[in-house]
Amino acid sequence: MSVRRPERRKSALSNGVASVIAPPPAPPAAAPVRAAAPTPPAAETARLSIRMDAELLGQVRAAWWSTAASTGTRSMSAWIIEALEDHLRRAEAEFNGGEPFAPLDAGEIPRGPR
Repeated sequence: MSVRRPERRKSALSNGVASVIAPPPAPPAAAPVRAAAPTPPAAETARLSIRMDAELLGQVRAAWWSTAASTGTRSMSAWIIEALEDHLRRAEAEFNGGEPFAPLDAGEIPRGPR
């Protein structure tokens, strides 16, 4: 004995006026504008996961949230990246004669606590 599936129900909206509403007409074409300079490709990004004291993390969240409107920093990640860049510039000035540190790949440094 075969079981027959019930027929699909059709929406009342599929046959009404709403199903034939055309999109609004396109605005008149504007005069061609000089092409902008090509956007440089985005820098390659990498992920960093760290563990930190829960209270410190809470303070970081609060600091970002409290200052986001006045600084224009749109995400907590951007806020943390700015803080890391500031710290990096100070370390370069103090420990590397103001020169940038040579980048290291993740596998080039020992893992775990030192």
